[in-house]
Amino acid sequence: VESQAQQTRASDAHSVLTRDYDTQVGKCTASKDALMFHIAGLKKIRGELSKTSPTPISIVDCSVSDWTDEACSAACGGGTQERTRTIVSHPVNGTKCPPLKMERKCNIQECPVDCEVGIWTEWTECTAECGGGVQTRTRPKTQEPKFDGTPCPVQSETRTCSPQACNADCELGDWSEWGDCGKPCNTGHRQRVMPVKTEARGTGTCSGEKAEFEQCNKHTCMSMLPANRTSLQCTSKLDVIFLLDGSGTVSDSGFAQSKAMVQKLLPAFDVSEQGAKIGVLVFGGPTDQAALDKCSGVNATSPPDMTTDCGMHWVSHPTNVTADVAQALTSFSWPASTSMAYMALTLARKELEVGRPDAHSVVVVVTDGMVMNPAKTLSAASRFGKAIKLIWVPVAAEMSTLENVQGWASAPWQDNVLPVNDFNDLPTPRQLNTVLASVCPNVM
Repeated sequence: VESQAQQTRASDAHSVLTRDYDTQVGKCTASKDALMFHIAGLKKIRGELSKTSPTPISIVDCSVSDWTDEACSAACGGGTQERTRTIVSHPVNGTKCPPLKMERKCNIQECPVDCEVGIWTEWTECTAECGGGVQTRTRPKTQEPKFDGTPCPVQSETRTCSPQACNADCELGDWSEWGDCGKPCNTGHRQRVMPVKTEARGTGTCSGEKAEFEQCNKHTCMSMLPANRTSLQCTSKLDVIFLLDGSGTVSDSGFAQSKAMVQKLLPAFDVSEQGAKIGVLVFGGPTDQAALDKCSGVNATSPPDMTTDCGMHWVSHPTNVTADVAQALTSFSWPASTSMAYMALTLARKELEVGRPDAHSVVVVVTDGMVMNPAKTLSAASRFGKAIKLIWVPVAAEMSTLENVQGWASAPWQDNVLPVNDFNDLPTPRQLNTVLASVCPNVM
């Protein structure tokens, strides 16, 4: 449209110029004809006068060549042109020679001015999120074209966008690289994932990212030990909390063996400032209905006391003074109450969430698996995510209990569920090294 308008304006201007030119040429032609007629008359009079002279008079007028034009000094906008001519015959008693040089204006028409445009704007937002939409962008005109200058290019563009269907399942990306092995010995597993690249749209479905595991570090932990040692040594920076089941089903002797396992594990950790911090929480549960209602939040008029009402006993918050932890365990008696494992998991998680950000966070649960509320236990365990490793040591657990425990442990459960046949097996070197291998990424 803009180009057509420019052509129309140029055509109108050309018509006016042509009309003015024709008028001026007509005037110049008439003036020239009048002068030539006058000259012819003068020549005739001169000839008649020469005949009356007593002696013959030779009369020769000056004769010159046609003009030779030099190039114009400018292609447009007004220039000058030099014109020259030469004498063909010199005058004898005739008219003198006219000027042999002259200068005249040339190319007085205005120079063309091309159109100029600015830079493109960003593309607008798509008019639709799916099913096909349109985006546009524009650029401003910064100079109008003049005097037959180059017309303006397009100043607006459109393109299609969001061609994807409005209802579509999610799309998965490529497999990641294999991660680190979950255990340094006793056969661990390493993982790779296929993440969700594009979320599901509309009524589409998505089962989430896929994960694959493969075995690694298949050698036994005992094979790593020198002849003078029976226990692995952990060299990693860790924040570890042991949750010991103090419920009535564990028994006094079973609880004593749980304590003994932790006490024998303590010397295996590097407890320097860049080493491990160890905490122990003994969990039981409410011993009457009123306490249960309080701890469960049912008709509670005031917050429960975590120790007296809910049976949560911090033997020690995470510390690197492991001698104090061992001494506190020695003097701690079997609570013989119920087993509110989900509350213990929540307390341990909150404790580690404010722990050292550059330390590996681990929770180890030693239990017979007979917890009060398996559904709430699963819910509490699922909140650990990937930031805190959750390991379970089920003792003398039935198959149905083991299946529950597998769902409560960090993935893959094969690395983080360490079943034991009897509480008496907990403090043995083989079991201690099995626990260390799951807790500690770096052992020697």
